[in-house]
Amino acid sequence: MNVSGLHYQQAIKTATPVLSKYFWGANKEGLRLKETVPLVVNYRLDVHPHTGQRRNFTIFWFLPYIYHAQPPEPTEPGVFIFRNPSGTMFVRMFLHRAHEWRVVKESRELIAALNHAGHEYEASDLPACGAASCCAVPSLVWQKCHSVRQQHGS
Repeated sequence: MNVSGLHYQQAIKTATPVLSKYFWGANKEGLRLKETVPLVVNYRLDVHPHTGQRRNFTIFWFLPYIYHAQPPEPTEPGVFIFRNPSGTMFVRMFLHRAHEWRVVKESRELIAALNHAGHEYEASDLPACGAASCCAVPSLVWQKCHSVRQQHGS
């Protein structure tokens, strides 16, 4: 689901109830899906919230594996199925709440570690992942991860 706004946490609060409806049966098949982790938020690191510029966030949950071949079709406006391209993911785990400043700080540390190790990667949009039940309030989740997709052919 795409959300436009100024703040990371507000985008999560906007998308969570709508995405929950999909998992609870708001799909053409009427299937109630098992909730998955993590909640993933794609956002751009180069747009700072203090500039007042609206940013675009893409927020999603992973579907259970049994639905990958034929996912239930969403009925809620704004909810869509996204197929992530295959590739290598680099992950950095950290504790504490995922306030936006911490997400940016941890993301920069992951990028610095990848640069130091000589890895090639694409990080224009950075998925921030939170391990939580779909029903949990995302700001109360304690363990988070950040991923950067490696460029193909490297």
